[in-house]
This record gives sequence, structure tokens and C-alpha cells, in this order.
Amino acid sequence: MSLSTATTRSTLPLTSTSSTTGSLSSSSGSSSSSTTGSSTGTQSLVNPNTFLQLLIAQMTNQSPLSPTDSNTMMQQLAMMQMVEEVSTLNTTMQNWASQQSLSSASSLVGRTVVINSGQSTVTGTVSSVSSSGGNVNVEVNGNNYQLTAVQSIQ
Repeated sequence: MSLSTATTRSTLPLTSTSSTTGSLSSSSGSSSSSTTGSSTGTQSLVNPNTFLQLLIAQMTNQSPLSPTDSNTMMQQLAMMQMVEEVSTLNTTMQNWASQQSLSSASSLVGRTVVINSGQSTVTGTVSSVSSSGGNVNVEVNGNNYQLTAVQSIQ
């Protein structure tokens, strides 16, 4: 597309059966998508029904004097797929990091640690390790502390 060609801008609603919402915007060869909310791993943002709904909405709302070409639509579909894959990768990395922290913390069981409890310093032996709400906790002297509160290992 040359620079002198007039461009149109259309905003399409992004609907899905999951709790994902947002919009897909296209203008002069560039596309952007924004999603908010959460979607489950079993439901795909990019599925044939979503693509057909977007295609129908795009064709309904486009300017007859400047129709959208198929390359732009394929770029938008590829962008949607990429956003979904990055989101899945992010979730996988968060789960991996949480498991890695739990694994590292398990090596502290039976070891003496120094913990900053906010107001004072606690020294004691780690009796157990647990994970709750994405946080890894160590039990020292009968109390739970976040793993990030451990100052040193003796």
C-alpha cells in the first residue's frame, strides 16, 4: 500500500465464549489487539467461529471504496494467535517459577534460617515448606513466613 492511498480505520468487537473481551483495530497495514480478562486453557481465542464473526463484522463495516484485503485479515488472525500463544507461555512460565521456588525452598527443611518478620528477626529451623496463593512459605518455630523473608541460611 502506498503512502498516498487513503486508509480506513475500523474497530471490530472481539467476542468469544470465554471471559476474554477487547477489540481488534486495523489501519494501513498495522494491526493491534488488546485483551482483558482471563481465558481458560481449553477455550481458544482463535477458533473458526471467532474468525468468521470477525470476517462478517469486518466486511459489514468496511468502506465500499476501500475494502480490506485478505492479507490484512490474515495478519490480524496471525496476531490474535500470537497473543494467545504468548498468554499461554506466560501462564506456563509462572507455574514453572512457582514450582522452582517450592523446589528450592524444600532444600531448607531441617536447616537453620534467619527471617526478617517485619518488626524483628527470627532465627529457627525450617520444619516444613508449603505453597499458598502463588507464595512459597516456610514454617519456622511454628509460624509461617514467606520464602522472600529469609535473610540467611546458617
